[in-house]
Amino acid sequence: MDGFCSRANLACTPLSKTSLRMIKATINGLSSVFQEGKQIQLPSFDKASLPPRSFLPSHYASKISITSSSDLQKIFPDLFASNPMKETIERSISFCTSPSRAGEIKTCSNSLEDMIQFSKQTLGRSSGKLLALTSKSEKGSGKELEIGKIKRLHTQKMVSCHEVFYPFATYFCHFLPSSTTRLYAVDFVDPGTKAQVNTILALCHMDTSAWPAENMALKVLKLSPGKGEACHWYGKDDLVWI
Repeated sequence: MDGFCSRANLACTPLSKTSLRMIKATINGLSSVFQEGKQIQLPSFDKASLPPRSFLPSHYASKISITSSSDLQKIFPDLFASNPMKETIERSISFCTSPSRAGEIKTCSNSLEDMIQFSKQTLGRSSGKLLALTSKSEKGSGKELEIGKIKRLHTQKMVSCHEVFYPFATYFCHFLPSSTTRLYAVDFVDPGTKAQVNTILALCHMDTSAWPAENMALKVLKLSPGKGEACHWYGKDDLVWI
């Protein structure tokens, strides 16, 4: 089994805690942070990343339920023998099955085909092309850098996708109305030399009034629902379709 999992690039055995995603590392806070010339410390994107895993082929993915643990426990028993891993997977299941917020359309996709199909349908691009955007790289991760040029990306609709932990690659994707979200491309430069270091995407949820009080972002920011916007950076585990 271990040999198969290695060749298929799946996580079939328990991982160390350092391999688990640190959600709060990518949460940025308020959009007022985006000021040219301001110095801020970038999160450690490399430490906030999930271990590399492959998508399942669509014909296999469609036969495995990711909204309950029953199928997963039968196929990957070693993962569920570890309490931390069991809790992590159950947290992912809870994330994928939680109620949608007002104006939100969401899904969890464990195949690339399903993620693209969902994005096309919700964006109304059944026969058109999609563009996937993410941050340029992880360069500058964990360092204090200066904000350079800031570009707001104006798009009427977008689908934002974030990887969640399952034994195979799985993304939580949700359609976001432009009336309540803003997408930015933020350049970062070296504070001394002013040399370009990276361009990182950031998304701001401008209306959090419909968010539950236990939302992770609100907890990290110490905000109550509707009392401020919540922004987050895009690491290598995140992308947005437009």
